[in-house]
Amino acid sequence: MKNIFLIFIFGWILLGCAQPPTTAQLESANYGQEIGQEEAEKIIKLWFQKRLKDPYSAQYEFQKPYKGYVAQSPLMGGNTYYGYMCNVSVNAKNSYGGYTGISEYKFLVNNGYIVSVLQLDAKLGNWLPAQ
Repeated sequence: MKNIFLIFIFGWILLGCAQPPTTAQLESANYGQEIGQEEAEKIIKLWFQKRLKDPYSAQYEFQKPYKGYVAQSPLMGGNTYYGYMCNVSVNAKNSYGGYTGISEYKFLVNNGYIVSVLQLDAKLGNWLPAQ
């Protein structure tokens, strides 16, 4: 009975792991139109304006967009999305008027649309889908 339980747990863990794309998949992927720094910043700031308590207080640090992908685990559908990734550090005010501290994000943009947003969970050190 213990062995069956361990096999079940091991299988569940394996199903939760996303497989990275192969070299051939990366070479043939549709990354969309290349996005410039200014356009990436504009799209991302619009995303934050809809989510932050005080979006005008936000302090951003953008990195240069680069080709990237997000691979979902099989439990989340197993899809892989391609585009241009832009890493962003953000510090904004909360409801009490104080800055919350820097939060790290990864935005995947394809043809001018955000297709995935990941946020770094500082406690776990993992990238998780942003809320």
